[in-house]
Amino acid sequence: MIDGQKTWSSGAEHADFGILLCRTDPTVPKHEGITYFLLPMKSPGVEVRPIRQMNDGDHFADTFLSGVRVADACRLGPVNGGWACAMTTLLNERMGMGGMASFRFDDLAELARSHRERLDPVTRDDLVKVWGWGKTLELLNARIVTKLGMGVLPDAESSVMKLAIARLMSEAADLGLRIQGPEALRRHGSWQNQFLFAPAMHVAGGTDEIQKNVAAERTLGMPKEPRADRGVAFQDLPRG
Repeated sequence: MIDGQKTWSSGAEHADFGILLCRTDPTVPKHEGITYFLLPMKSPGVEVRPIRQMNDGDHFADTFLSGVRVADACRLGPVNGGWACAMTTLLNERMGMGGMASFRFDDLAELARSHRERLDPVTRDDLVKVWGWGKTLELLNARIVTKLGMGVLPDAESSVMKLAIARLMSEAADLGLRIQGPEALRRHGSWQNQFLFAPAMHVAGGTDEIQKNVAAERTLGMPKEPRADRGVAFQDLPRG
């Protein structure tokens, strides 16, 4: 029987299956006693409540589980070995987010050409900066794909890519509204929607703070943050 709650479930209202990480062994440290399931979202006891966002969309949802049963046939990977599966899932999510599918510089360039009178030197410099970030992301994505093709798992590249696309989306949306001038005050529009959605990119797939820690520790070799729970059984952790 599984009870729990997850906020920020992408597409949960429309999904046939959801990723479910369950605590299956409380006698080991927190990352070691987790099992990965593919949860049928129509299972009894599963309730999905869409979350209305600033841009009036409902891409995310709260998911509540009350006495849910999941068959062992829905398990992915070994019992208590779900953390490795979860990390692979996050790697692919961050790659997907950083793959530039949600941003096209050509759209921003077209907007700029239609408002040349608003392109002061600072705005032109920002346009070049966004273009450069986009090209850097394309090359980083190619590097990751090349590594995967060689059978090598990327280390911190996916975290750096996810950080970069979040910053790029925010900067591009802000720049788009600046170029629009008074038209930016309209309630609806592609740039208005992107501006209101962009903050979510700094949380989805792992927060900026988590990605910075991963890059700092695995790429720059900086000391890891002190963790009082390292090696402590999950059942022995203090509860708030």
